Amino acid sequence: MKSPLAALLLICLPFLALAQSPAPEDSLLEGWYKNHLAGAQSRFVQLDGGERSDPSIDLRYVHLALSPSMSTGNLIGRAELLCESRVQGLSSLELDLAQPMLVDSVGADASSWNRMGDILHLLLTQPADSGEQFTVMIAYSGMPASSGFGSWSLTNHAGTPILSTLSEPYGARSWWPCKDDPTDKLDSLRLEVTVPSAYTATSNGVLEGVDNLGINTRWRWVERYPIASYLVCLSVTNYVSFEDSYISMAGDTMPVVHYVYPEDLADAQIDFDVTVPMLEFFSQLWGEYPFVQEKYGHSAFAWSGGMEHQCNTSYGANLIRGDHVYDRIVAHELAHQWWGDLITCATFDDIWLNEGFATYSEALWTEHTGGFAALQNFMVTRAWVTDPSGPVYAPTSTFGSNTVYRKGAWLLHMLRGIIGDTAFTELMRGWYQSDHAYGSATVADFVAHAQTFTDKDLSGFWQGYLYGMNRPTYRWDVIPRTHQGFNLAQIWISQIQSDPDFEMYLPLRVNSGAGSVALSVRDSLRNQGFAVLTPAAPTTLEFDPDNWVLEFNTEGTLVNQLSQIVFSGRFADGSLPGAGDLRATLRRPGDRHVILDATCMDHGIFVFELQHELEAWVPSETLTLDLYSLSGLHAGERLHLSIAPDSGLWQDLGLHTLQHAPPPLLSIELQDEVAHLQWTSVPGAQSYRIYRYSDLNRQDEILLGETPLLHWDDPIDREMAVYQVRVVWAH
Repeated sequence: MKSPLAALLLICLPFLALAQSPAPEDSLLEGWYKNHLAGAQSRFVQLDGGERSDPSIDLRYVHLALSPSMSTGNLIGRAELLCESRVQGLSSLELDLAQPMLVDSVGADASSWNRMGDILHLLLTQPADSGEQFTVMIAYSGMPASSGFGSWSLTNHAGTPILSTLSEPYGARSWWPCKDDPTDKLDSLRLEVTVPSAYTATSNGVLEGVDNLGINTRWRWVERYPIASYLVCLSVTNYVSFEDSYISMAGDTMPVVHYVYPEDLADAQIDFDVTVPMLEFFSQLWGEYPFVQEKYGHSAFAWSGGMEHQCNTSYGANLIRGDHVYDRIVAHELAHQWWGDLITCATFDDIWLNEGFATYSEALWTEHTGGFAALQNFMVTRAWVTDPSGPVYAPTSTFGSNTVYRKGAWLLHMLRGIIGDTAFTELMRGWYQSDHAYGSATVADFVAHAQTFTDKDLSGFWQGYLYGMNRPTYRWDVIPRTHQGFNLAQIWISQIQSDPDFEMYLPLRVNSGAGSVALSVRDSLRNQGFAVLTPAAPTTLEFDPDNWVLEFNTEGTLVNQLSQIVFSGRFADGSLPGAGDLRATLRRPGDRHVILDATCMDHGIFVFELQHELEAWVPSETLTLDLYSLSGLHAGERLHLSIAPDSGLWQDLGLHTLQHAPPPLLSIELQDEVAHLQWTSVPGAQSYRIYRYSDLNRQDEILLGETPLLHWDDPIDREMAVYQVRVVWAH
């Protein structure tokens, strides 16, 4: 048998290994520690895959009565669980309780039990129908399995023991019987812990009372808000406490209570004085602190990071220095009360909803205190991402700081850049007020929610950055052009990364001698061109000038550029078309028509991109461009243009006017080896041109002639012919 000293050393070794690691330079290293814990806790989930839970029950309320040993870490516990059946005739249920915890007895509505690894199987005294509630009582004891420094840990500070828990993701089962599933939140929780009277025990919710039991003291905590199993916490040591107050948006007073080591009191009073201003800022930004009827605060523990236990963040004591160096960690864990505790990830594949959101909240606090320049600096330094990174959804490393925390923060930063500050704030407030509040949500839920706050299609953005790997690398070039006396910047952008194409709304700034033009372009192809009007000849292009996009970019002369058509159009009454007024189709001989994307600029100037199968045009081909209006008073106005491209990349078609008239309707009568063509009159037509083709594909076009009349005769000297009548306008 090992001596008590040797046993204590074995318990402390995992913590000592972490303590020798350097103090984190920023809160993002929380991810390293949580990832360490997740790996250590994997032993709890080897049999059931981690997120296994019994779908036949809903766990409603838990009353835990715990008596831990402050010298050995051994635990004697009693759990009463109020359950609700989700099925008819429920006769048994399963809970999570990790070995080596032993079940001493069961009672209430449970008659017997058996174990299979970390799964506790309970038989009921009588079946329960759907919606019926029942209670099971479990008495248990043993040494909770320690997951490194995590779900159950006993160490010391200044020679005094400290016992603490950190159960994310699957550590709750190591110290209490539960349904270890973030989607099944308890409606409420009561935790009573009995410890020697020299110690203070902290937990979730509010302190209901403290009972003097002689040499021992019982601390009674009650959490009346819904809570996930991994957020239930316990910390015990010789704490001293100090209190501040938060005035809610409704004018009520909420206690903000901090429990710290006696030796850290003075430094903690300095470091934690930002808590109330942060509560005020985040509440004004997103909506009231979610647990305002209870409390917020911190309990120091022996870990180099923080854990967002509901209402009571566990905060690494080595981060308490009295110099505000780790204010970002205070902000990160507080933000989790909204993003993680109020709305909890449905599975740990959805962990971005917790950690990416809390990390970007650090950036928002940094912006609040230091301005936009401080936000930019945060994103490109403390939140910088190295590749390989991703996917953010279902990450390969659940708490990987590079992907989940940093890239996760960039996802929100980019979303804000795409939709704008006002819509982004409304989006986050709407998420706070959604049906997922006090419940759980998936990444897909948030993606659907976000789309309702913009008319921009975000699907390609999510596909590349949320579900994909790494980031795009852009190479770009800008060329000054003129059209009808106006200055334009022709912008070419190529994606040169080996990963699949990304779709992103790219912010650009074009500079000229007479000022700058800011724009956002939707880039989604390997090679893509854009154009923008400028007040003078364009001089330079700034690519993502304010760092809204996670990307690499470089300026360079591009090859394989796509062609563009610049078109100036007016309706017949002289008015200018606007965005959405025109639709354009383009075809070449033998091709089906292709609908073109158009960029609408001022002065009736449109730029059409020639893409897809039309990239391979050669100078000898004649292309047909059909412009027509589908909107308003100008519905039906259209223009047919024949384009013979040369070797240049820029086609300037000049000024044209669309006409308010349908095309002529053609009829043909065969008589005496002559095709008699007749067509309807088109108002405003000067004459009509008659064309003949040799086949249905409209190859071998022949101009038969031009006439102001409404008929034409063509001798039949072939087996097949296709005719077309085109309008020649009077002007």
